[in-house]
Amino acid sequence: MEKPSKSYSYGETTYAIEKFNTQYLTTLEDFKNPNGSSSVSKARMNYVGYGVSNFDNYNNQSLVPLPYAQSEVTQIAEGLSNLSRVETFINEQSTKSTFKQTAPHSQVIHLATHSEVSERDPMFSTVYFSKSTANSDSTFDDRFFAYELFEMDLSNEMVMLNSCESGSGSYIQGTGVMGISRALRYAGAKSLILNLWSVNDMLASEFAVQFYSHLNEGKSKAEALRAAKLYSLNNKNADPHFWGPYMLIGNTDPIVKPQQNKNLAMAGAFIFYFLLMVGLSYLTQRRIIFSKH
Repeated sequence: MEKPSKSYSYGETTYAIEKFNTQYLTTLEDFKNPNGSSSVSKARMNYVGYGVSNFDNYNNQSLVPLPYAQSEVTQIAEGLSNLSRVETFINEQSTKSTFKQTAPHSQVIHLATHSEVSERDPMFSTVYFSKSTANSDSTFDDRFFAYELFEMDLSNEMVMLNSCESGSGSYIQGTGVMGISRALRYAGAKSLILNLWSVNDMLASEFAVQFYSHLNEGKSKAEALRAAKLYSLNNKNADPHFWGPYMLIGNTDPIVKPQQNKNLAMAGAFIFYFLLMVGLSYLTQRRIIFSKH
């Protein structure tokens, strides 16, 4: 919103995210109806997380370890107290075949791994999974290409791909940006949370955990993303390099509906009241027994 006095004085200026929620729309249809369909999800799972930390068995030497990917996926799952059906697949469990089998049946998908956008052929942009076996004969059984995502039927409420440059891609005249984001949207994902550039593994993990904690409170996706950015800005590192790459594409509806929060609060109050009455009844009976003696 205003220029800092020095190029490195990130904390002394004001950013647009401090005043506004942000959302990207990729089609005119989204512009007409930015929140999309309000249909109830029929997914069997509320959240499925996939995390790969170790890439030792890969021929691609650029795939550095992601030591925080495992804890990122599990911490998110543990923090989603308002979603009852959560599942995680870590390292050896997080395979391409597992993703194919489980991803179409989840309301929310979270991936903490490496991805790579192909500038030469966007359809070969890649999301990396764990190898099915250490000595697998298949060269590509650990890679999910964009063209394969085009063939899936996802229909997820949200997909967050917390990986390198997952939101970038080549611009093709008349088509737009082609890459992983276009493939996921075409497959049916209502909204995406993606990265425009690479971020430190630890900070990326902390950002994702913060984002989901706000989703769990019933905030919309745009509000939760803004809250996570403000947390990083005020408590971690004000440099936009660390919190700026995250973008929301598509639907902004909350994952945890306000009514759901209200029902849970009412259920909690009822349980507390019931236990209180049982306790008071027990104490009253004890007092009567002792008074008789």
